[in-house]
Amino acid sequence: MNLTVENLIGQIENHHLMSQKDLQALRGRWFRPERKEVQDAARFGDWLHVNHYLSEFVLAALSNGKADGLTLNQSVRCREPKVGR
Repeated sequence: MNLTVENLIGQIENHHLMSQKDLQALRGRWFRPERKEVQDAARFGDWLHVNHYLSEFVLAALSNGKADGLTLNQSVRCREPKVGR
């Protein structure tokens, strides 16, 4: 899968990982005219994590085409499950 910023945003929206209001705020913060790396998907992923929009676990699932595994009984898992519990 060729990962792009728009692809990541589309997956976030399709998998309901944040509200439409938060998604609009995210777009407003990321797509600024002075931002040179606006189309850099790796930078965007880092930015999403650093700004607490998504966890590393969720970003890895999105990046690897495994986002369907985030949904369990209509609930979204945002953190990696703990082993041994």
